[in-house]
Amino acid sequence: MNTDVVRLLRVTPGIVCRRGEIACKESVDFDDWTKMLTMHDASTEAGVGQWVRVVRGPYKGDVGLISAIESWGGVTLLLVPRLAQSHPLSSKRKRGGLLPDPNLFDPKAFIGTDAPVAQTEGKYRFRGLTFEYGLLVQQFDMHSISSKLVTIPSRILSLFRASGHPTLHTALLPKPVEWTFQEDEKVVVKSSGKHGLI
Repeated sequence: MNTDVVRLLRVTPGIVCRRGEIACKESVDFDDWTKMLTMHDASTEAGVGQWVRVVRGPYKGDVGLISAIESWGGVTLLLVPRLAQSHPLSSKRKRGGLLPDPNLFDPKAFIGTDAPVAQTEGKYRFRGLTFEYGLLVQQFDMHSISSKLVTIPSRILSLFRASGHPTLHTALLPKPVEWTFQEDEKVVVKSSGKHGLI
């Protein structure tokens, strides 16, 4: 490899470097070929405490909060889980079925031999998933999320706030979907009771 390629690979997220040298793997799985060809502009990458929308997978359309940036180039998101708590023996949805409504994870709702395992305060493992303060902790690659025009339903925002997760203390809350304002619209500032015009 020439020096320009080596320099580019050293600053590319997801490329493993050991002692300044690029760690080479003898073969790359076919499924990873296209991922290897896509690089991200560091200036457009998402950061911890940023709200994003999931664009792929079972949580497609849901809004999550980035809690960590992973060394392999992906992110760890906090999401309001969609588990069938009323049917503890079946957390998977049937093909073509709808996902359960989003709700905070409640370990008391799942009892029996498949009960959640407490890890640390507020953290549980259940059916191979991790939950913190009632929120699902899930990893995504950068192709599975979007940070453009993130709004959130008030109900979901309320669930995030009710979780009390520490990451929320430093994150700016996104605009609720229901907040639609027009020019010349009269408004009342709730905290002060003052009337205004947009």
